[in-house]
Amino acid sequence: MSETKSVLSLDIGSTNIKVAIVNEKAEIIGIASQKIEILSPEVGAAELEPDRLWSQIVSSVQEVFSKCPNSRETVKSVAITGQRGTFTLWKKDNGKTLHNFVMWNDTRSEQYATSSNSSMLLKAFHGASACIRGFTGSERFKMASRLKFSTQQVAVRLAWVLSRSPEYRQLASANNLCFGCIETWLLWKLTGGKVHATDHSFASATGLYDPFLGTWSGLMCRLLFDIPISILPELRDSSGTFGMIDEDLFGFSAPVSAVIGDQQSSLFGLGCFRAGELKCSFGTGTFMCAATGDRCVPFQNGLYSMVAWKIGNEVAYMIEGNESDTGLCLEWAVAVGWADSLEQSSDVAQSVPDTNGVFFVPGFGGLHAPICDDSAACLMIGMTPQSTKAHMARAVLEGIAFRVMEMLYTIQDQTKLTLRDLTVDGGMSKNDFLMQFVADLLQRKVHRMNTPETCLIGAALLAGLSIGLWKDRETASKLVTSEKTFYPQPSAANEAKYQRWREAVERSKLWYRKA
Repeated sequence: MSETKSVLSLDIGSTNIKVAIVNEKAEIIGIASQKIEILSPEVGAAELEPDRLWSQIVSSVQEVFSKCPNSRETVKSVAITGQRGTFTLWKKDNGKTLHNFVMWNDTRSEQYATSSNSSMLLKAFHGASACIRGFTGSERFKMASRLKFSTQQVAVRLAWVLSRSPEYRQLASANNLCFGCIETWLLWKLTGGKVHATDHSFASATGLYDPFLGTWSGLMCRLLFDIPISILPELRDSSGTFGMIDEDLFGFSAPVSAVIGDQQSSLFGLGCFRAGELKCSFGTGTFMCAATGDRCVPFQNGLYSMVAWKIGNEVAYMIEGNESDTGLCLEWAVAVGWADSLEQSSDVAQSVPDTNGVFFVPGFGGLHAPICDDSAACLMIGMTPQSTKAHMARAVLEGIAFRVMEMLYTIQDQTKLTLRDLTVDGGMSKNDFLMQFVADLLQRKVHRMNTPETCLIGAALLAGLSIGLWKDRETASKLVTSEKTFYPQPSAANEAKYQRWREAVERSKLWYRKA
């Protein structure tokens, strides 16, 4: 009888920590989950306390082994995935973190981003890049000529953190400062402080990485943000040996064989390998990603081109648009009593034929691609005495779908790719009404996969491929199949409905602008 093998997959998400054991059939045979405790000590703040986070990760690993008591010996590889852009700083000599994690949706550096965007330095950078682009036709400098800063970029938030504490720069000068997003810090902790590294997918989400050269960007670090490159982690392939788990932690040792960003992991797990293949993850936020093959598409309109994964000589790219809090909007709708649960909101929405003129703009954290207005407000408009809870719930779901449509059409316009059917995952993808309305708006089939945990699965597939658990990626990806397909239904009313929703968007914009 052949030896049973499995992968321990860790997903440090924006809402939950999930730890799973994935077998050779790409099935999750055990999973543990804990809700992440997000701190907000001041307006705009979103932080994680490192010691508390580590404690939750450790207890989640222990829990999944307690659920699957004979699986510890089967684990041959470990995979790390999760939220991108959430970072901290720590001392190299003793591993002590210097501040809480600053999360990817923290907006306290908004003023720093605004002043950087209006600086003479950035204007000169744009002008020089445009000139070089004109002479060379370089896509790299086309992207540089359009560069715009936002609080979603690690570069902005890290520069803001460094500007507030001279001590950090002194530590960097003494070669005693490490920077890392959650995956880098977790790798450091799991290997007992032996490995300070990340992969290209995580790095490309920081704003400090040059996707054309595949290295940390000296221009971004030194010229625009004055960030010491010495504090940044080593860059490695997404699939390969990163280091060995410290045996004292969990009673076993295995190589960390995959490190990849959550959306990239999902893209891989869903088998989106060819240019034009498309997926949308409906979780805390909504993330629309399209594979662009070996081409890094110059970004604009709030979209981001990133490395999907790097394996040996292969560098795969993707382009992404996101809305940071669409999941939160639906949770809010449940909290105020418009539906009893996320799943039940589908039935509530379908209990009425339309929203009766109510429109919802999902913007608790502003509006991202392609609207790009951090000062926009969440908006519910068009209520009358006849408006019911069902109308409100349906309006929330339709508003989320309209944002998805905008992101897809912006990606299509920017890449000029022929986009294929939409594959979806994440907790909100269980909402049948939302998935059907998305299919109707986009006029393309929407495939919901047989597991909502494709981030965990995608990272596990990469780790397993690294140690020979599967023959190749095509074989591995066939293990993840479609659970249900939503077919588009034509509706002439949807275009008029969308245009009316756009009027609501215009009213929501610049609401929180500073005088």
